[in-house]
Amino acid sequence: MRTRAAEGLALAADIRPRIAHVRTELAAIQRLAPNVVQRYQARLRQRLAAVQRDGKLPFDSVRVLTELGIFSERVDITEEITRASCHLKHLKEALTSGGVVGKRLDFLLQELFRETSTIGNKANCADISRHCVAIKEELEKIREQVQNIE
Repeated sequence: MRTRAAEGLALAADIRPRIAHVRTELAAIQRLAPNVVQRYQARLRQRLAAVQRDGKLPFDSVRVLTELGIFSERVDITEEITRASCHLKHLKEALTSGGVVGKRLDFLLQELFRETSTIGNKANCADISRHCVAIKEELEKIREQVQNIE
């Protein structure tokens, strides 16, 4: 029993800095997030201006603004960042709670991986994608360690 407890403490000591690294990468994504919507809106405005100059297509500005608002909400990753932050907090708490936590940690990692994938897919931004890859790499390393925790 003591051996398991010692191993658990060693694994937790390895996992904590990895969680900190994931938190750092998530913070970088959070700083970049507002740019995603702004860049999309700017690109769309440029394209719409080109369509207006061309004059070949009818242009309904109200409809375009409505669509812009809808799509801006779709590329907004604020909710995913918030959920990922909560999962990280719960992951850290589970590490310090003691007892049998392997399944809980595995579930939280699965949720973090899902949120990270959603962030990467929705953002469609190379900088954010790099941070997502770094997060996924750390999550995979944590998952390998968690498989050894009861």
